Amino acid sequence: MTMQVSTPSQLGAAVRRLRRDRGLTQRQLADSAGISTRWLVMFENGQNAGAEVSKIFDVLRALGMTVEVVPSPEPSPEEAELLALLGDG
Repeated sequence: MTMQVSTPSQLGAAVRRLRRDRGLTQRQLADSAGISTRWLVMFENGQNAGAEVSKIFDVLRALGMTVEVVPSPEPSPEEAELLALLGDG
C-alpha cells in the first residue's frame, strides 16, 4: 500500500487509517511502538506537529510500514511564473 502525505496531520490520519485497518487499538499500537497512548492520540489527530521523527518511525515500523522520500515535482512553467510573482520562486 502506498500513501502520499505532505503534512503532519495527513501522516497522522494515514496512521489512524492503517491502525484501524489492522484492527489495533491506540493502546495496542502505542505499546507495540514503545510510545505513550496520549502521544499517539495527539499524533493521529494532527495535534503533534512537532512530533519527534524517531517516534514517528517507531509507529510506522510497528505497523510494518516504511517511508520513501521522493522529490517534489518541478513546477510547470505557469506555476513557476505564478510563484515568482508571489515571491516564492
